[in-house]
Amino acid sequence: MSKVIKVGFKLGGFKNNWKTHRPNISHMRRRNMSFTELEAKRYKSELELVKDRHCFFKRKKSNTLVIWLHGGAYSLGPFKWHLMKLGNICDTLGVDGALPDYPKTPEFTYKENLDYLLKFYEEVISKYDDFYLVGDSAGGGLALSFSLLLQEKGLKTPTGVYTFSPWLDLSNSVDTTEYESVDPFLSQHGLNAFARFYGGKDLKSQYVSPYYGDFSKLDSEIYVYSGTHEIFHGVALEFFKKNENVKQRVFDEMIHAWPLMPMPEAKAVIDEVIESIQGKLDQQSVARSA
Repeated sequence: MSKVIKVGFKLGGFKNNWKTHRPNISHMRRRNMSFTELEAKRYKSELELVKDRHCFFKRKKSNTLVIWLHGGAYSLGPFKWHLMKLGNICDTLGVDGALPDYPKTPEFTYKENLDYLLKFYEEVISKYDDFYLVGDSAGGGLALSFSLLLQEKGLKTPTGVYTFSPWLDLSNSVDTTEYESVDPFLSQHGLNAFARFYGGKDLKSQYVSPYYGDFSKLDSEIYVYSGTHEIFHGVALEFFKKNENVKQRVFDEMIHAWPLMPMPEAKAVIDEVIESIQGKLDQQSVARSA
């Protein structure tokens, strides 16, 4: 199935959207989900406003929250696959879920984005006993940067952070040529444009590029899933070298953000995440009963 999807990307010319320094954002946003009551009902979720921005919620009356920070180069999304995968996790574990519409670039930068997530933390996350962050692509990088920000402010950090093909380095300091050649989806040209929109002159800040952050003291288990046929894989390998506490999961010949796609290899990843969170929930249950 993964090979079929790769061919589909190539035949569909998806990579052409990323081969320009001036991406057509309005055209690329045509696949975005709309934050409407109809969309919420379609995916068996609830739509609420949090600090004047919409959020899809999966309510299970749980003391645990899973937040999915969606990918899309900090400008696009979310897409239906995000809510579907989050729903799978929440339904299986019986935990609450949230998919927030965080501020997007080029209208906003990382500063407004992280400021909003802090407000989201205060209004939503802080009411739960524990929480988990899941993020793909840009959302994966955002999950890591947000975790560092919470640590810096002395706030409760996530129990686990699960990132799929995270965008770790917006400064493009690690050469991506080798892996871009086998990536049927992304190109560095377009990524550079979105990086400038989002980070401006702060591309090497840990709050823009978590590649430069220190995760050794973060009280969270961190998982990075990376495919050998995606543009970010080389950076992920360097990130693993710098952060020995990060649990690396490398999948051979997988492409960018494959855990979102309709393939067995995607199910294997989501099942791993579910099993990992369930294990932590079981440990908490034993500790409370001891």
